[in-house]
Amino acid sequence: MDQNLIPFQEYLPSLDSWFDLSTEQQQHFLSFFHNPDFAHHSPAQRLSLYLHNKLVTFHYLGENLSASEALRENKGNCLTLAVVTTALARLVNIDLGYQLMSSQPVINVKNGVWLSSDHVRTLLYKPAEPGAPLLERGAIVVDYFPDAQDISGPTLPETRFHAMIFNNLAADAFIARQNPKAYALAIAALQQDPGYVPAVNLLALALKRAGALDQAQSWFHYGTHLADPNLSLLANYRDFMKTRGDLQAALHIEQQIESAHFGNPFADLVLALEAYHHRNYQKAQRYYQRVLRQAPHLQKAYLALLDLYLQEGQYQQARQVAETAIQYAYEPGLQSFYQAKLAALSQQPE
Repeated sequence: MDQNLIPFQEYLPSLDSWFDLSTEQQQHFLSFFHNPDFAHHSPAQRLSLYLHNKLVTFHYLGENLSASEALRENKGNCLTLAVVTTALARLVNIDLGYQLMSSQPVINVKNGVWLSSDHVRTLLYKPAEPGAPLLERGAIVVDYFPDAQDISGPTLPETRFHAMIFNNLAADAFIARQNPKAYALAIAALQQDPGYVPAVNLLALALKRAGALDQAQSWFHYGTHLADPNLSLLANYRDFMKTRGDLQAALHIEQQIESAHFGNPFADLVLALEAYHHRNYQKAQRYYQRVLRQAPHLQKAYLALLDLYLQEGQYQQARQVAETAIQYAYEPGLQSFYQAKLAALSQQPE
């Protein structure tokens, strides 16, 4: 263990314990898995069937629970479901992987602090010839409340998945104002994956709250030089520099945010909402346009952009948005809505 974490050892759960199952839980799963009635299914299909049966009554709450807790209490978030799937797959030696998803933003902006977590799903790989690469094998997807608007991202190494576990726990502790615990868990996440930006963000926030401002600034700065830009870290860094009176640095970070490609249209959706909240309607329009360039099917962005153009009396732009949006409106009610808007807009001058 890192010497810096020894005083905080009580806050750090064993990673292995996060995947432990009770004897009763193991027996319940194994009796299903080895049931002759399911012998014609592949191992991955049997595990998927077991989870499907469990998820019928599963409560999709934003709680971070261990595998044993989740099965006992029948609830958890997307990461919890991945933990449960991993624990069960380990019992029967099924190869699995993890995939990042771009989904509706899991971003919590509370009291001026931006926190984010990732949506991850599990891939149960089907049997293959010995030596065949995992990525060339078929996989069964286990996802937490899948959404048709989700966008598949890259597969993740196991170390990143482990970092996500510690980071989610760190976020829980930070929100509960348990600062030493948040600090220790963020460090533990970075021990798993030194490049995991959400953990860098949390560590900087914990240091800021503890009054270690120079250290916090160093960690924020470090996070901006990692591979992928992270909206929560950049927004917190911007606001942090404002509180330190360095408005030039804050403006530079704001420019980074505006020019960054986050690889997730929902991050730009959050920026559009922030701009609207601050009555910066032109900036909100730009962000909504950026959202739609990445995800032209996203009706939430069309509706907000249409409302903005109507609010500003920009009827030609509103008409163009409605004409495009209706092409992606698959619900009859939504189609009727856009048709009515287009009819009303046809009465407006060009």
